[in-house]
Amino acid sequence: GGLPGVLLAILDPVHEFILCESEGRKAGFLNKVVTTLELQNVTVMSARAEKAVLECKPDVVFSRAVGTLDKLYGWIRACSTWNSLILYKSRSWSEEWATSKSRKNLELKTRQPYTVCDDVERVLVVLQRR
Repeated sequence: GGLPGVLLAILDPVHEFILCESEGRKAGFLNKVVTTLELQNVTVMSARAEKAVLECKPDVVFSRAVGTLDKLYGWIRACSTWNSLILYKSRSWSEEWATSKSRKNLELKTRQPYTVCDDVERVLVVLQRR
């Protein structure tokens, strides 16, 4: 979740956000940001996401896509509460989606290309559980 999760929490104060960061230093930074901004709808967990998903039972899982779709889906599929998966992926997303074994369990709802500094192509992908 990190900083994108903080921004979402600011824009959507009605929902609760759990930001997972496995590196303690980064989790500490996120806690400082949340405290400084007095965000009441954010909890920071210093834990791996696959552990946090099982403990927290989220509605939506948001990831900077630290792995392939199959890897991420393998981490979260056992959690029964989520319905949407939002991923920031690289430009090779189309190939990954085409070869994904998890595809049969997910429906592609949105695919929005964007660029970052130096014209690096990325894709924001929204998937829903079938």
